[in-house]
Amino acid sequence: RKMLRIALLLSALLGTAVAAPAIVWQRDSSASAPEHHSDSVSVADLMQSSLSGQDSSVVFFLGRNADGKEMLNNLASVGSLPRTQGKYRSAHSIHHHVDGLESAATVQRDAMAAAASSAATVSLGEFLSRMGDSPKNADDHSRRAREVQSASVLIVNVPAATSPAEIDNAIAMAVDSSRVSSVVLTAQRSTDEVKRERQNLANNRKQQQKQEDAPRRRLEDQQNGDNNNNQDGSNVAYVHMTPNILAGILYTIMFIVVTQIGIGCMGSIQGQGDIYVKKMPTIGREA
Repeated sequence: RKMLRIALLLSALLGTAVAAPAIVWQRDSSASAPEHHSDSVSVADLMQSSLSGQDSSVVFFLGRNADGKEMLNNLASVGSLPRTQGKYRSAHSIHHHVDGLESAATVQRDAMAAAASSAATVSLGEFLSRMGDSPKNADDHSRRAREVQSASVLIVNVPAATSPAEIDNAIAMAVDSSRVSSVVLTAQRSTDEVKRERQNLANNRKQQQKQEDAPRRRLEDQQNGDNNNNQDGSNVAYVHMTPNILAGILYTIMFIVVTQIGIGCMGSIQGQGDIYVKKMPTIGREA
């Protein structure tokens, strides 16, 4: 009954996740229960918090199903990972929403940056060979074999055609192994999520283009001025005229009116000109 409750809990967890989830096990973790993180986290931040400072780490990256859905969610919902579900309570942290799980190559890039060491993308068979110290082929001195053996972070790329039992046994082996410091279980996000993200990006670009093309002036924030950093345009108001422009127009009108009045007054000033009288002075007494 306890295993059933754990399986149902894990299924509910993975089923309610909007993006691809991730479960992290760490060998030196002292937590009595897993920490749940519902905030959206990027792959780089996940790798940084899970792999930084660890000697040897394994990241299980499950691919998409044939219908484009997330593989980890489907396997957990039908109970195809019993051993993994049994180790659910011993996990260090559980991230419900991980963004940027595009491919194993991007995960390897972020893992190398987080662990500051070498990382290699391997198949499930290569991972089992390294864990069992028995290479698949006799050419143990090949470049590929040396790369796998020397890598401190292994990105196990698991295709959708892989048997669920093999996936479950490999994950349980990695979690129980004393040679592995950290284990991350995640999956490639579904095609529906990729389409939604692309649609959101297109809508954001279209909205930003509309704001840039609008024939209106931007009203500066009175508190922060140009340093408000409202890049998304959510807190930006647009008006046809700013207070500075209105003040300039009023000042110009006042200047024109005052100037016209002054010029008119100056034109009305008259000096002493010719004087005309009705009675002419007596002859000889003009002076």
